[in-house]
Amino acid sequence: MAIIAISRELGSLGTVIGTEVAKRLNYDYVYQEITSSAARDYEVLEEKLIRVVEKAPRFLEKLSGDFRRYQVFVQAQVFKIAEKDNVVLVGRWSTLLLRGVDHAMRVRVTAPVEVRARRVSEMMQVGMERALELVRENDLERGERMRQLYDVEWTAPYLYDLVLNTEKISVKSAAASIVRLVQGREFEATDASKKKLHNLAVAAAIRAELKAHRSTRETDVDIQVADGIVALMGVVASEAEKRAVERSVGSIKGLQKVESHLRVMEYVR
Repeated sequence: MAIIAISRELGSLGTVIGTEVAKRLNYDYVYQEITSSAARDYEVLEEKLIRVVEKAPRFLEKLSGDFRRYQVFVQAQVFKIAEKDNVVLVGRWSTLLLRGVDHAMRVRVTAPVEVRARRVSEMMQVGMERALELVRENDLERGERMRQLYDVEWTAPYLYDLVLNTEKISVKSAAASIVRLVQGREFEATDASKKKLHNLAVAAAIRAELKAHRSTRETDVDIQVADGIVALMGVVASEAEKRAVERSVGSIKGLQKVESHLRVMEYVR
């Protein structure tokens, strides 16, 4: 069992490669379903989730509580899907979120700007000049979003286990490289790696649950999960907020135990 997370640039053929890999391994292929299922689960517009993932941040957006909510919803969905194993995840921050999960292989698919623009020109039936604009705009927006959310340069090779340049490499050759590497011992699922992913998934689901309810959506607390025990850490504004958080988390099914270490902010008069 393994997880393959693919980050790709516009026109790099990364989506097609992901489909081919899933076909060869008989894995589930997940791309648009990440935002569509998150929108359904948390009752928000999918267009808003996609904007958070793909578009450059606006100044006022950074100050919006909704922005943080949408980010948490997408994160929770990525972990939920990844925990099923035997899956190819394309985009939606999956390569960054799954960093540190040993049985998750993180792949970046790239190609020179001119090569990608030519493909976009053919696919979208637009002129080369317009295609270049689209490619550069997409690169810029995704780069700015990654810096804002995760403080990383998404083009950095060290974030990935494999970087593929499709200027010359065909889709089939790229897919074969991924399949060959993921079948190595380095990406075998172990009890430890599965437990780590499960803990991450539970913590993400709890954050999403808090952001989904009006009484707790403005709350940001630290959530630690280990061996079925959830620890809530941090400072809240009032006793009412503390009780709301504890009640919301306590109502989640499947948790063995919830330990609250939340503190109420003390105001100096």
